[in-house]
Amino acid sequence: MPDDISQGDLAGRKGGTYVGTSAATPVSAEAAAVEAVGLAHRVRWTGVWIGLLLVLPIELTLTALVVWIAAPTYGTRLAEVAGIIGFWSALFAVVGVFIGSLVAARLADTTQTASGLWHGIAVWGLAMLGGTVLRSIGSIGRFGYLGTLMGRVPPAFAPTTSPPPAATADVTRALMVTAAWFVIGSVVAFIAALLGGAAGVRHTPKQATS
Repeated sequence: MPDDISQGDLAGRKGGTYVGTSAATPVSAEAAAVEAVGLAHRVRWTGVWIGLLLVLPIELTLTALVVWIAAPTYGTRLAEVAGIIGFWSALFAVVGVFIGSLVAARLADTTQTASGLWHGIAVWGLAMLGGTVLRSIGSIGRFGYLGTLMGRVPPAFAPTTSPPPAATADVTRALMVTAAWFVIGSVVAFIAALLGGAAGVRHTPKQATS
């Protein structure tokens, strides 16, 4: 066979059609657009909001339940009470964030671990913001109890006299304990959000339906 006969000519003589391929196929504009859309929609906010709606009720309801059941056994020292409230509130926040992140990632119907993690982070951030707002208006929680602590000064010392140093020190210790549990709970809840988001990822791709 002569060397000057191209593959296209050879295919034409045999009645076929030759389709040439280049060594390096560039990424088409359509594929780039699909990739950009996928990145823009990596977080599905419907799932995030539903997950958030699970976090706050779980934390607040379970914390209130513990306060209601265990209140008669609490001591009279504010630091002790703050420690108990802070511990249980932080624990239930971790549980709530994990469940909310798992649900958010599952509803997003994603198979990418990174997407699941982002859903968990979004739930955690909104839960922190929403929890702070609710506690600032008096809801039960790690910071919602601070107003009660600050207001528990014996009436005999107000308003003309200052509280004794022991009472002031007790309130200060209570604030420190509450802040410590808030920090611990927030960090552990962030880890729980990542774990929940990863657990909510769908590991089996959907089967194509005809």
